[in-house]
Amino acid sequence: MEEAESLLQGDCVGHNYLGFYRQAMDVCLRLERLDEVDRYATALETYTSAEPLPRPDFDVARGRALAAFGRGERGDALRLEIERLHAEAGRIGISWSVPALADALSAWPQ
Repeated sequence: MEEAESLLQGDCVGHNYLGFYRQAMDVCLRLERLDEVDRYATALETYTSAEPLPRPDFDVARGRALAAFGRGERGDALRLEIERLHAEAGRIGISWSVPALADALSAWPQ
């Protein structure tokens, strides 16, 4: 991932940033490198700050929510956010993002 980040420092097409940060967050979630998830979420948020876009905004929120869940947070606000993201993913057809959100919801204490 360091090599990819260094490539992003050069001249790159804009969609490379969007795809890399989204995929980097997903890899870091699977590896439980939760601080890195937050770092990539912030990088994506910063990259799109001049022109916010719905999909990257979703990716940032998803990464942060799942990282918080991975750290053991279980507050009502987090559950509502994960439920919102799960519904949004289904609504806009981002099927790859649904399983991790569904897993978090199913693991939630009843």
